[in-house]
Amino acid sequence: MKEKNKQIIFYIGYIIFLVGVFINSTKYNFIPKALKISHIIQIVGILIVIFKIILDVYDIFKHSKNVKVDYKKILFFLISCIVVYFSKAKIVAYLAVLLLGCKDIKMEKLLKVTLYTCIAMLIFTVCSYFLGFITEIQLERYGKIRHSFGWTSSNQLMIVLFEIICIYLYLRNKKIRFYDFIICLLIILVGYYFTNSRMSVLCSVLLIALLILLRYTKISKLLDKFKYFNYCLPIILATFIISLTFAYEPYHLYKLDTFFTGRLYFGSEAIKTYKIKPFGSEIKYYGQRAEGELVDKAYNYIDSSYLKILVNYGYIYFITIIVALILLTKYAYDKKNYYLLCAIIVIEIYGTIDSFLLCVEMNPFLLYLCSTLYPLSKRK
Repeated sequence: MKEKNKQIIFYIGYIIFLVGVFINSTKYNFIPKALKISHIIQIVGILIVIFKIILDVYDIFKHSKNVKVDYKKILFFLISCIVVYFSKAKIVAYLAVLLLGCKDIKMEKLLKVTLYTCIAMLIFTVCSYFLGFITEIQLERYGKIRHSFGWTSSNQLMIVLFEIICIYLYLRNKKIRFYDFIICLLIILVGYYFTNSRMSVLCSVLLIALLILLRYTKISKLLDKFKYFNYCLPIILATFIISLTFAYEPYHLYKLDTFFTGRLYFGSEAIKTYKIKPFGSEIKYYGQRAEGELVDKAYNYIDSSYLKILVNYGYIYFITIIVALILLTKYAYDKKNYYLLCAIIVIEIYGTIDSFLLCVEMNPFLLYLCSTLYPLSKRK
């Protein structure tokens, strides 16, 4: 089959998958029928991507006389399968399938598709809320109401806005102008006014600042000097948040945990309950419900991406992802793609607080990992 046709198949599956996971991130998630439909949509999208992978494998065996075994792909897929078996985490399976399906896919085009889908689902969700089809979760912080406008949390809404800004600024690349920064800053500040979500604003401002320096100064030379530090950044960040969680003790770290809005406490409880295992544990998460009420089970969500990967998916997968992030940083340096590098750095920092690091719909830059599964010379 022609490469163009296989790419179309991939994009169809990818868009369908994104729609499913975005619906799952909204208050439609609390409507039983809608929840089932969103899961079905995700599975359909993934099955279409798997079909594209089968076509890729068929073409490889058909047109290649000597097929070389790629142990890197096999090892990654094998680890993912084992983790899925022990943790029952579909996200790990979905990520593996999407990465394998990215063969011969142009990353910039993939990001454009993600951006348009993200904007469409943002509009759909907010309109659904204002039309009364779904409600919102309202929480309070320092006397201020935190709105979510139909998303599962105010933080979720801000992560979506952060993703839109991140992808938009990256795609603008060297064509970026100062008004782009102003528009993005205004969007994130308006979002903060309604959601009071701090980390999203801090990371967005950091990203904008880095890209302004990259656009108008020679900060790229400074980034080169800190190459090995940036390689080690995911290790440093993961060690920081995991060490704090292990050291958590209410009497001494209560004020610090107040800043982290209870993340250290819930992380510590998760470690005590599920322990750290090679391939993770099955965890049923219970979070906030409408109007600030909790479900009938105790709240137990792990917000830190690094801690969630370690506890939920196991230390072997944790090491795999850390290595993958290092390879992703190396890829950005090898290609001298400093815009990608800045996005990776900020997303890694954001991952210490929120658990979206492995979510392709919230972090599509993760799909650049396909560059570590396929030779750089064949990347488009």
